Amino acid sequence: MSAHTPLEPQQSKDQSSTLLQRWENQIGGAGMCVIWAVAFQLLCLAYFPALKGPFLYDDNAAIVSNGDLRSGLGELGRFFGNHETSLHFDRRPIAGLVTWLDFQFWGLAPTGYRMTNLFLHFFCAVAIARLTTQFARRFDCNCSRIFGLAVALLWMVHPLATNTVSFIFQRSEILMSLFFVLSVDCWLRADGNPRPARLLAISCLCAFLSALSKEIGLTLVLALPLFAWVCNGHPRKMWEPSQRGYWLMLFAGMLLIAVWVRSGVRFTELNQPGMALDSPWPYFLTQSEVLVRYLKLVIWPYPLAFLPRMTVVPGLADAFPYLALLLAGMGAVFAAGFRRRWAWLCLAGFLAILAPTSSFIPIPLEPEAEFRMYLPLAFVVAGLLATAATIVPRWKIRPLVAIAVPLAVLAVEVSASMRRNRVYADAVILWQDTWQKTPENPKALVNLGFAWVSADKADQAVKCSRELDLVARRLNRADLAMSAELIGALADLQKGKAKESVKVLARLASANPPPLGIHLALAHALAASGDPAEALVVLRRNHEEVSGDFNPAVFKLLGGIYRALGMSEQESEMVRNLRQIDPKARIFEFTQGEPTPPADGNVESIGAPESSSASPR
Repeated sequence: MSAHTPLEPQQSKDQSSTLLQRWENQIGGAGMCVIWAVAFQLLCLAYFPALKGPFLYDDNAAIVSNGDLRSGLGELGRFFGNHETSLHFDRRPIAGLVTWLDFQFWGLAPTGYRMTNLFLHFFCAVAIARLTTQFARRFDCNCSRIFGLAVALLWMVHPLATNTVSFIFQRSEILMSLFFVLSVDCWLRADGNPRPARLLAISCLCAFLSALSKEIGLTLVLALPLFAWVCNGHPRKMWEPSQRGYWLMLFAGMLLIAVWVRSGVRFTELNQPGMALDSPWPYFLTQSEVLVRYLKLVIWPYPLAFLPRMTVVPGLADAFPYLALLLAGMGAVFAAGFRRRWAWLCLAGFLAILAPTSSFIPIPLEPEAEFRMYLPLAFVVAGLLATAATIVPRWKIRPLVAIAVPLAVLAVEVSASMRRNRVYADAVILWQDTWQKTPENPKALVNLGFAWVSADKADQAVKCSRELDLVARRLNRADLAMSAELIGALADLQKGKAKESVKVLARLASANPPPLGIHLALAHALAASGDPAEALVVLRRNHEEVSGDFNPAVFKLLGGIYRALGMSEQESEMVRNLRQIDPKARIFEFTQGEPTPPADGNVESIGAPESSSASPR
């Protein structure tokens, strides 16, 4: 038997363990409140650079142009129906409702949305601390509260979580994780409780809310039985009379939600023909490399890229090194579980959440997105910290040194997260960073070009357009060539070359089907070249295609065209529409055939950046 540690039943004679036990006994409720208050300050420090950043990428379709957010209280049922015009919330009603509430408070001020994400992330950390404490007590940890707190803090400020928290659109992942953890925590607390019915009911409700926040919450039907087996030592305890109704209700409810999700528009994401990873076998091979990358990012979180480049592993021989590493690692953890069952718990949590989408259910659009590691990261951190706690007593390290190491890691994580969050403060910086880290990712270059246009940097946009054209020629991609022309035309429009821009945009608009936003850009160019009447014809002919239910850019442009045509009543209507959403918004002005930026100095990109709005996450 190895030397005893704070994670084992016996009392340890190690000085570090003794000190931790003393702290464990001395920290009361007030002390924990102070600790969490300080932790929240650290979290704000880590995420402060991103708080004032703009809406990014899918945020524009999910919030800025999402007509569902303009619904009243009597129309909230829309979030439970199909969302052809806001697929980002299709079959994710909880995420949609939270964003609807944000919109009522903040309108189009992105700082408020990011603060909501930050609070949700903090609450998730508190829930993880409670859950980890419960698990640690199951394994007779002498310092369960301190262990749970350490896991939560290290997870909370880890740089790998920045993509989920700072990218507003990914709040569905945070909500799913929060309810997932609460469900498991309530289930644990119900075991041994003389009146478990209320806790089991709350656990079941949280499980449903997790699945209704994001589909991955359905993996609770895998995770909870695994946790029950590891914690109780035998799965038969699941079917005790006090638990039988809970499990039947959980499985039945999750089955109904799964059928409902399957019937939604979102599920078309899994059925797109012609994609490299649209079948289970190539997806499984590619995920072997992805999982190794994920585990590496836990230890060394570099490079982190907002939009990772999909790397297809072509065959079994290419995937073999990664599969061998994964099998060896999982085998070692499984073997360790015979002596320390908490190893099985960490492995079960990691695999139950990631395995379904990293093996036989292909998600070809996002095979290696960072947000997928948001909740699994907690199980990896817990396993690493528990392993360190078993090793430290053998080395006879001084107590203060043993405690200083996790604090140093915490400080490094805060610093790394601050550095990473600076990227989310500006769209140009975000896409420059992504392009530098994933130079074979043309989507990053496309979005960088549109970011330069939005920043009114026409010269940089032209350079980006030329570079994108070279990439399109090298890859023989007609869609990239079209994006390069669109970016160049928008840059010409900003330079005052409206007539040259009209020629290019008219040719692009004749394509079948044209990219979303081409007609809007053409209308803008026509108005700027002195032909607002023709611009109005183009807009009215294609308004539904370019705007969906709601698009502030359409209101700005229509308002400017109506002003140029002397249609004051229609102009006033567009102004009212804008003011309801953003009091600072201004319509475009066209003077002598040339565009004038709005009074707030914000030159909005007319073209639609390449995003996943047509193939939602």
